[in-house]
Amino acid sequence: MRFAFRYCIKKLVSIMGNKNKETLDEILQELIYLLKYPLHWPSFRFSTCGRCCEIQAIDVSDNKTIINMLYHAQPIFIQGGWVRIDPQTFIRHSDTDEILPLLEAVNIPLSPERHHFKNADESLVFQLIFPAIPKSWERIDLIEKEPGDSSYFNFYGIKLNPFRDKII
Repeated sequence: MRFAFRYCIKKLVSIMGNKNKETLDEILQELIYLLKYPLHWPSFRFSTCGRCCEIQAIDVSDNKTIINMLYHAQPIFIQGGWVRIDPQTFIRHSDTDEILPLLEAVNIPLSPERHHFKNADESLVFQLIFPAIPKSWERIDLIEKEPGDSSYFNFYGIKLNPFRDKII
C-alpha cells in the first residue's frame, strides 16, 4: 500500500507541478490523515487487561472517534463471567495528558450494569465513542480506571499514525 500511495503522490506532483505548492501540501496532508483511519489492530505499548480484550479498530471522523473492541469471556469462569465499562472511561493524549471523555458505549453496559455471558466460549464486540481526536495526536491512552488492575480496560501508547515519517 505504501508504494501505491507514493506513486499517487508522485503522479499528483507531476500533474500540479510547482504552480501551487500550498494547495499540494494541503492535499498531501489530507491524504495522510485519511489513510490513517480506520486504523485496524493498532499497536500499543502495554495494557492492563491481558488477552481478554482487544482493540480491533479506531475510526476518527471530524466529529467523533469510534474505538471498536472485542472482549473474550474468561475461561476461568464456567459461564464466562461478565463485562461492563466504567462511564468515566476516557482517552488521553499520551504526551500532554489532554483528556476526551466517553460519549457513548454501544453493545456493552455502563457500570454498574453487567453483560453476563452464557458460556466461556463467548465474545462480545462493542464500541466506545469519544469526541474527535485532534489530527496532531500521534499516541493515545485508553483508560477505564487508574490505577487499574487486570479487570480494567487500560491501553497505553496506542499508535495512531502508522504513516509518520514514511511519506516520500
